[in-house]
Amino acid sequence: MSEAFHCAHETATGHRLARDIELVNLRVSSRAPAPLIRLERHQPLAAEKPQAAYVPQLQGTVPVFRRQALTPAQSVAGPALVLDEAATVWVAGGWLAALDDWGNLILTSRH
Repeated sequence: MSEAFHCAHETATGHRLARDIELVNLRVSSRAPAPLIRLERHQPLAAEKPQAAYVPQLQGTVPVFRRQALTPAQSVAGPALVLDEAATVWVAGGWLAALDDWGNLILTSRH
C-alpha cells in the first residue's frame, strides 16, 4: 500500500515523499443480502372531526388533523396542520397532504 501511495503521489504532484505514510481515515463499505421486510399497511384510528388552531400570521384558524386518524383515501388541503407523535406538519396553502397505504405523509403542490 505504501508503494502504491508514493507512486500515485508522484504522478499527481511530480515529486515523491521521503517519509512513511499514515492512514488517518479509512472508508469501508460492505453489502450482504438481507431478508425482505414486509411493511404493515396503515390502520387508521376511528374517524375524527378536525380540531382548529389559531394562526396569527393568517389572522384566523386552520383545521388540525391527527395523522393516525387519516385514511389513505383522504386528503388535507392547506392551510392546515397534521399532528402525529413525533412531529407537526404545516400544510401550506396551495398544497395537499395525503397518506399512502403505509402511512407515509405525501405533500403535493396544487400549482
